[in-house]
Parts: sequence; structure tokens; C-alpha cells
Amino acid sequence: MSRHEGVPPWLLDLLRRVGIEATADPQGGLQVQVGRGRETFRIAHTGRLSTAAARDIAARWSSEPARGAGRPLLAITELSSSARAVLRDARISWAERDTGVLSLLGDRVLVRIELSNDRLSASSRRLRSAELRFDGVAGILVEALLTGRVNPERFHLAELAEAGGAAHSWAHYVVSRLTKLGIATHRGAGRWRTFAVSDRSALLDAWLAAGAERPTTTTGLYVYARSPGEVYRRFAAAAEHDIRCAVGGIAAANLRAPSLTSWPDPALWIPAEESVEAVSERLGAEIASEGANVMLWQVEKDAPLRFAERIETPFGTMPVVSGPRAFLEARDAAGRGSEVAENLRQILGF
Repeated sequence: MSRHEGVPPWLLDLLRRVGIEATADPQGGLQVQVGRGRETFRIAHTGRLSTAAARDIAARWSSEPARGAGRPLLAITELSSSARAVLRDARISWAERDTGVLSLLGDRVLVRIELSNDRLSASSRRLRSAELRFDGVAGILVEALLTGRVNPERFHLAELAEAGGAAHSWAHYVVSRLTKLGIATHRGAGRWRTFAVSDRSALLDAWLAAGAERPTTTTGLYVYARSPGEVYRRFAAAAEHDIRCAVGGIAAANLRAPSLTSWPDPALWIPAEESVEAVSERLGAEIASEGANVMLWQVEKDAPLRFAERIETPFGTMPVVSGPRAFLEARDAAGRGSEVAENLRQILGF
């Protein structure tokens, strides 16, 4: 996964730009001084790093005693927020070339430089340069790779198109831009050409940078219930009959990876052509402009419903959007959405 070699020039430049004194040696050692504190690090290089790979590194390195060559410092292009959390918790130091994020955790040196909210990540910049939006049909094809409906390690364009119910031209459009982003690679030519996405974590980050699928129609409902749990049970009962739907948003992420002490008011994706009045009636609810405890979401092409699946929950079996999509929608939610999303991401192994 990683290799030891000399200190990269970009790392020395990054340290100097933030006012940190640093001296490199040919063996890959880096001496850093902050105020009166001085620390020696040994540099390890790696390419893209999934959250699972970050856990492996954390488990291996955190058990190592500090050697004469110093503590390890991972030099990488860019990390996901979940991979950063794994390394931070294990007190592993790292520096990101493309974002400027820096975390030096030693006995005598403590430096943390995080991204500001208004700064685009490198993946966001690459995504915009590729002129790609991962919603609608494009999102369905990305979701097929993230959910394993198509083997991401080796697939043909025809397989991807079939799994997503899309035209071959759509599969070509998405994969060509994933290749431009450096997320997909290819082998062979012509009819024998195959593609691969070796790091699904990077693909999920690119989907996150593009933004979650947003409903084009949102309708509030008030379901008469004594508790949120009873509302969820209504969903489970209704889904057993004639309502095509899937729980989405922070509720979907919390059903897949329970994190909250109370169940949030849920959102329910329904088909674009479905009558909200009919769904309201079947749920025993009324349409509400204020005080709603359920949101009905609709979007053209019904992308969130494509890979929804029925899962066991404390309230019965009910349809829920896919794990990767639930992560995106929770990250996009207010309140504790980010916390629930990151918990789900760890469980999914991205």
C-alpha cells in the first residue's frame, strides 16, 4: 500500500507556506520544528486510500513504537473525511498534496490544518472540470458500481448499461469521465475492452462532491401517530401492499446504521407519476404545509428507487434506498446528518 522514499518537494513547500520549519534527509526522514517543539517523522507515500485501507494502516502503525527514524507521516494526494477520522483517532500523521490538509501528531508537535468550508476539494475541482453530474441516469450507473450490482473491478460498458437500465451511450459517457477523473482505468480495446474502479471510496467521494439527488417535488404529510416508530411501521405495512416507495434521507442512513437516540422524521421516495393524494390516503395521513412529520420526495426518472432494497428494521421489513445513496442523502441533511452518514460509511467499508 505504501512505500518509503524521500520527502516530496510539495510537502516541504506546504510546511513552509504555513510557517513550519522543516528539514529533509535523503533517507526519507523529516525534522519538523514548531516553536520549541521538534519532531522527526519518516515519510511513507501512497496513492488513493480507501477508508478500509486507512483502518489497516492505523492498526499496523499505531501498534509500532516510535523508532529512531521517527513516527510515520503519510504523504497522500487527498483523503476522504472518514479516512481522515480513522487516521486522526489512531494518532497517525498525514499531509494531503491536493487539499493542503495537514495533521502532525507527535510527542512534541501538534499541528492540524483543515479545509475551510468555502474551499473546494481537489475531487470537486476535478469533477467540475470533467463537467459531470451524478444525478438521474448518471447517478444510477455510479450507484450500480458502488452497490456491486456490477463488479467494479472488471466490467464491460454493456454490463453497466444493462444493470442501470440505460443506453450504451450513457455508460460510455459516465465511464469516460470517470477515467478522466482518474477513478476508472481500462484494459484492452474494442469489444474486449474492460474497465475497473479499484477504489470505490474515491468514487463515493466524487458522487458526494457532485451532490445528492434532490427531489424536484416535495410534499409534507402529517401521519397521525403516537411516536416516530409508529410512522415507520405504517411504511412497512404500506410497502407490503401497493405502494412503491423507499425510505430516504437521514432516516435511511439511521435504519441501516443506527446512530441516533431518537428516530428522525422520515422522508419517503415515491415514483414521479404517483399521486401524493393517493399515497397520503394509503398512509392514513393528510397533506400538511406546516407541522409535517413525513416528507414525500419525487424526482424524474425515479433514480433513488432503482437500487432500493427491502431490509429488516426494528419496525419490520421496509424498502430503503441503497447504502451509498443513503450516505449521500444523510450528508446533505441538517443537524446530525453528517455524523449518521459517516457512521454508515464505516459500516459500508468505504
